[in-house]
Amino acid sequence: MKLETTGPRNHLRGISMSWSNRQRPPPLRAASPCWKNRLISPSMVRITKELVERMFLTCYCVVELDIVVNPKREAFKWAVNIEHATLEGLKTSIREMYQPPALENDGAVLNFMNDGGRYSPRNDVSFREMLRSLVSKPNLKFTVFIETPSKPFNKWTFPKVCELYGLSDDPNPSIDVYPVFQCGCVDTKNDKYKEALRKLSDELETRIATTLL
Repeated sequence: MKLETTGPRNHLRGISMSWSNRQRPPPLRAASPCWKNRLISPSMVRITKELVERMFLTCYCVVELDIVVNPKREAFKWAVNIEHATLEGLKTSIREMYQPPALENDGAVLNFMNDGGRYSPRNDVSFREMLRSLVSKPNLKFTVFIETPSKPFNKWTFPKVCELYGLSDDPNPSIDVYPVFQCGCVDTKNDKYKEALRKLSDELETRIATTLL
C-alpha cells in the first residue's frame, strides 16, 4: 500500500491511495459475508446508548441518587453534580434530613455500601471517583455509615456524650438529661438468686484480695 498526498506542504487537501496487485483488497461482495454476523443487535444498541447517557450525566449533568443513612432510615434523594460533589456537601444534606448526633462528633467519617461493595473515600477526589463508579451501575442507591473514630476517655466531655447519644443539645446539660432507670424487687431467698449472689460475693472477695491498693 502506498499513501500519497496532494496540495501545499503542511496543508493536506487531498489523499490518494494506490494498491499493488498483491495488496489489493478483495471486492466488496467478497468481503461482505464477513460482516453479515457482525451487525449490532438492538440490545447492544440499547446498552451502548445507556452507557453513553451515563457517561454524559457523570461529566456534565446533575444525577439523583437514593441515600439511606444507617441505621435504616427512609431513603432520601440527593441531587448532585458529580464533578462538584464533596463529602462535606453530603454531610450537610444528611444533617438537614436527620440531624444525626454522630455526625457532629469531631473526626466523624462516612463509609458507603452499594450492592455489597464497600467504599471508604477520605477526600473529595476519591469520593467523586466512587460516585462515577456508582453511576455506571444500574442501582443508584447506596447506604451511608457514619463512623466515629475512637479517642481516649479523658478527651470526652459530658456535653459531647449527650450530643453523641442524642440526650441533649444543651451546651451545658445537667444530670437530669439521663433517662430514668427503673428497677424492681425480687425474692432473693429463691435458690437461683442465692447462687447468683454467692458468685458475685466470691468474685468481689477475689478482686479485693488480688488488687493492689
